Amino acid sequence: MPQVIIVADITGENDLAVKIIGPSILNVSAFILMMEKLFDGLITDIQVYFANKEYKRHYLPVQKNAPFHPSEIDCKIIYEKMENPKINLADISKKYKIHRNTVSNRWEKFWSGGVIVKELPELTQKGYDELKMGLKAFVIIKSVPGKEEKTIKALMKNPEVQDIFTTISNEIILILRTENSSTLANAHKYLIKTDNSIKKTNTSIFLTKNAKNSVALSEMKNLLNHK
Repeated sequence: MPQVIIVADITGENDLAVKIIGPSILNVSAFILMMEKLFDGLITDIQVYFANKEYKRHYLPVQKNAPFHPSEIDCKIIYEKMENPKINLADISKKYKIHRNTVSNRWEKFWSGGVIVKELPELTQKGYDELKMGLKAFVIIKSVPGKEEKTIKALMKNPEVQDIFTTISNEIILILRTENSSTLANAHKYLIKTDNSIKKTNTSIFLTKNAKNSVALSEMKNLLNHK
């Protein structure tokens, strides 16, 4: 399914965590209804968290950038780089018969416009274990109403926090990587110690994760409302 980016086995009240992307809340809601019908009798309950505002992504603060409206050329460049990160821009230029300067200029704009924020190696579980980041957790935080920004400001300082975003229901959601259950417990203590605005937390641990490394070019165009 093109909308599905990640499917993970998790601990807690739910069996699976699924990351879904779409151009609007209406689009994602329609997909979820379709998914419930498709898996009728297999899915007993779904909890949906619509992302509202991102604060941290890939361990970096999210910068305020102008909305990016990709062209068909942009989709082709991004697709090729997702399929093979080692491919050079000259090869992409030859494949699609696009002038090399055009490809180079678009690639530079991806970086300057915040479309691409950093290059990451594709680590195995063993790799994360070597870096003492082998345990990945999904944390839902309920903060005192009106204190969400204060809570987020405190959470941004934690180097173990990979992603921070809020939902339309005013939850704060963290994705964090840490070494083990002991260091996760320390992270919880850190949360409570650094900010007394936190009312409640709900943590799930990722047991296994299946993620797409790329999206098909045709799917990308559909997701970005290209005809």
